[in-house]
Amino acid sequence: MELTLLLSARNGSRSRETTTLQQIERLCLKGRRPRRIEADGSCFSFSVESIPGRSTDVVIRNLLQRMHDIADERDCDLEAAIRHRPSGGHWF
Repeated sequence: MELTLLLSARNGSRSRETTTLQQIERLCLKGRRPRRIEADGSCFSFSVESIPGRSTDVVIRNLLQRMHDIADERDCDLEAAIRHRPSGGHWF
């Protein structure tokens, strides 16, 4: 999977954006073998393991929702998209 992020603090604080990105990495991507594609953290590759009884769509939607919740809690706006190149799947 490939994750693209656009994160902006509502007050323009670069340090708030950095802290929020670190939280997203720690709380959402930990255990998913994340790898930064872009050094600034705007693009990652990661894995999604199947969970018995839950579709991949549900897992990804929950992951995106958690990312948005973290950004909102930190007073940041987030645009996030996940793409699975082999299948052509996109989630926003």
